[in-house]
Amino acid sequence: CLQHEDAANILSANFDPSAARIITASSAGSANIWEVATGNKLLSVQHGHAVRDAHECKLKGKKGLLTCADDQLVRVWDISTGQELERLQMPSAISMVTPIPNTGKLTILTGSADGSVEIW
Repeated sequence: CLQHEDAANILSANFDPSAARIITASSAGSANIWEVATGNKLLSVQHGHAVRDAHECKLKGKKGLLTCADDQLVRVWDISTGQELERLQMPSAISMVTPIPNTGKLTILTGSADGSVEIW
């Protein structure tokens, strides 16, 4: 059992492509990466608002983390450092984000509170 220490609601939980890690998003504004085999938390990033969704993505030969939150931002994080690399301002609140694999660049699919689905 994985437990966010802030006892926040978990809004999404996704496996990484290898199924060795789980990425969770919480109402307390954090996204965490957990090792499945041990249950250890490997990384925690603070988005600042309730994180609706989080997924691993590929970034120029390294692993990244995508988060989306109630602040209309999709953020891209470096998994190895936890540093925020990029912010993408969306036209409305984003309820889901997922990377599109094998495009050669970071391409994402978003779903919004207004009912729209877009590729960025």
